[in-house]
Amino acid sequence: MSMNQHDIIGKYLQAIGVMTREFFYEMEDHILSSFENRKDKTQTLQEHIRDEVQPSFGGVKKILSIEKTQMNARRKLIWKRFFQILMSYLLGWPNMIITAGVSGVVYISSLYINNSKLFGISLALWFILVFVFMSRILWYSYQCKTKKKYYKTSQVYSVLGNDMSLFISIPNVVFQLFTLSGGSELLMKWVNSPILTIPGTVLLILFFISSQKLYKEEFRLQIQALN
Repeated sequence: MSMNQHDIIGKYLQAIGVMTREFFYEMEDHILSSFENRKDKTQTLQEHIRDEVQPSFGGVKKILSIEKTQMNARRKLIWKRFFQILMSYLLGWPNMIITAGVSGVVYISSLYINNSKLFGISLALWFILVFVFMSRILWYSYQCKTKKKYYKTSQVYSVLGNDMSLFISIPNVVFQLFTLSGGSELLMKWVNSPILTIPGTVLLILFFISSQKLYKEEFRLQIQALN
């Protein structure tokens, strides 16, 4: 593939709204393969894209719907893998040893630290992880821009960016709901109740550990490529 062909395809995909790296390269390979096997050898790449490739997908909206479908599939794979890791700490051997150790540390800590502070510390760990994810997402988008890529992000980062934004907003929404319904006292009782905060703290720490492990795997999750 020549740089000129790369630029023509890149500008086309950028113009119609393709945003993710994985789908960009799949479409680029598909367009090049189709162009190399075209029946009319006098047809230019631009003409082939306009007259053959785009109509074969059913138009621009259909192309973008394929990208959206792929991102939804990748979201399911990411969360499926996350819960697989989490369940391995709750029910799997030998990861249950780690869970038992975490539970012991949390329980002993609760004897010396106020329950609300203990829960706050574990919640802070989760937000730190969210911050790390969001920083990496923003950095990747910045690199795409500075390196003048024709895509803006990756499917993994697009999925995580949306989901992490939701996680950041959940605590505030819950607090507001309790406040508006006059349940702020109930919320404080819940936070200070060891029966609830100790298991909750353990679970948040396991969320942190599971997310960190998923992060180290770099979300190498495969989905079906274009036909």
